[in-house]
Amino acid sequence: EIASCLVGSEMCIRDSLMAASSRWLTTLTPREMEVLEHMAEGLSNSQIAEKLYLSGAAVAKHVSSIFSKLGLTPDEDNRRVRAILMYLAERGVG
Repeated sequence: EIASCLVGSEMCIRDSLMAASSRWLTTLTPREMEVLEHMAEGLSNSQIAEKLYLSGAAVAKHVSSIFSKLGLTPDEDNRRVRAILMYLAERGVG
């Protein structure tokens, strides 16, 4: 998609990235989406666990799955921030 954009078109690149994040976000389970929503609210894993009545290990598993489904590999910096930005872009925030 990005290749079909006009060279230097920031709007086109942003739109393509948002479309990609939208496709990835649709692969999340309802529970993963709920965890991502709480991540976007700034909650830590332990706070999410408390709020959703889950173990910390369960939340960590959901977060790991979210990163994987969004294409965020362990070697990337700021995966949590990137996942939140993808979520917010999908929601039309920012």
